[in-house]
Amino acid sequence: FSLAPWGADLEDDLENINGSDVDALQNLWYKRTISGDALGGFGDELAITVGYIDSTEFIDQNEFANDEYTQFLNEVFVNAPVSFLQSYDLGAAIEWSADQWSVNGTIMRVAENDDGNGFLFAGAQIGYNHTNNLGEANYRFVLTFANDEFLRPDGVSTAPRLAGLVSIDQRIGESVGVWARVGTQDDRAVVTHKSMYSVGGQSDGSLWGRPQDTAAIGYAYLDGGNDGISSTHAVEGYVRFAIDEALSFTADVQRTHDHTLGGGTEEGWVVGGRVVLEF
Repeated sequence: FSLAPWGADLEDDLENINGSDVDALQNLWYKRTISGDALGGFGDELAITVGYIDSTEFIDQNEFANDEYTQFLNEVFVNAPVSFLQSYDLGAAIEWSADQWSVNGTIMRVAENDDGNGFLFAGAQIGYNHTNNLGEANYRFVLTFANDEFLRPDGVSTAPRLAGLVSIDQRIGESVGVWARVGTQDDRAVVTHKSMYSVGGQSDGSLWGRPQDTAAIGYAYLDGGNDGISSTHAVEGYVRFAIDEALSFTADVQRTHDHTLGGGTEEGWVVGGRVVLEF
């Protein structure tokens, strides 16, 4: 399929990371947090992180669809594929908050992309948090950029990459939450999908007397880009059973349907289980 059924980093992802000859090292950073008082009242807090970082820790956050170990498995419900977020390379990040507003930014020098070129990646997220009649809500606006180091469809010249994304999550009372993502990217370079739309809902296990459990369902539609895919549909549902505070088991079912530009299809079911021990 054009989407990975589990968004976690597997063995191939952690060998020769980003073409840097580095294996396994994912995060190694120093973080400095400055209080609002030290900022002269300009905001509540400012944090600066420098080192080997993962941009997904700072960009494209969502309360109900952002963690491949405790929420959805499929990559499209973890982060937006069209935003081409980068991980495990040298860079810096800032996090600033003031009342209901927040601003996060990252800049990374990535050793190598799939075309064999090193490139500069930058991302920014503006967030707004408030509580309405339904419950707590978050609105996040994301912009990502990579410089002119990505092959165009002609396979000769290169182009930059640019993407925009809106991510929303809304709690409904104490037990239910809903979310949505809408994003698009420039397709001057080779891209699998140009735009995406995803929605979903989550409920805790109060219906069966176990409020510590979680059940959720999500649907995503992606417009094809210029790399052989015309469109993609993905549906996923899961139930996560919390055995205790550290151990959980998730039963998961996915359905993915890729339409190719030549008129063909690739479709199928993925049924899986996930056991996570957090410590």
